[in-house]
Amino acid sequence: MVVETTLGNLTLQLFDSKAPLTTRYFLDRVDQRYYDGGDIYRSSQLGVSAGPYLLQGGAALPLLQGATVAQKTTAPLLQTIEVTGKTGIQHVRGTLSLARDLGKSGRALPEFFICLGHFPVLDENGREVHDTQGFPAFGQVTQGLELLDKLAQQETKGYTTSTLLAGQMLTSPLKLLRLFQSS
Repeated sequence: MVVETTLGNLTLQLFDSKAPLTTRYFLDRVDQRYYDGGDIYRSSQLGVSAGPYLLQGGAALPLLQGATVAQKTTAPLLQTIEVTGKTGIQHVRGTLSLARDLGKSGRALPEFFICLGHFPVLDENGREVHDTQGFPAFGQVTQGLELLDKLAQQETKGYTTSTLLAGQMLTSPLKLLRLFQSS
């Protein structure tokens, strides 16, 4: 899988045998060109000031900036969470995972994130809250992590209507030109 961006390409390895439902969901979005023209828009240390970064991307930036729902930014939610305890895919440096709607449905969103360090809090039972499923990891960045390391260090004063994400939005998001399966 290749992710073309305005700053260079990322190469992803998807673990379809370990996380078949999550991988298929992601590939369906790729086939529908959902991510083309989207952004990597969030850089977060998950509340740990000296900790590693996590980058989030997809097509939701307009919604997070107050736009009304557009066809491009809507996609079905993934109903089943493939937990890390069953897949064996942990949230370590380079891991590709899906975000979840923790406020309402608990289901996986089409937005993805990439870990730039070890985040056991994102694995199954990694949090001591009502929802301990964690996040569905399904792939790994195999080329381009240095590009993401530089991006993670950029200014995070980007506009958002979400108070939860204030201070985490990249001032200059990275544009996703297209995602495609390489042969």
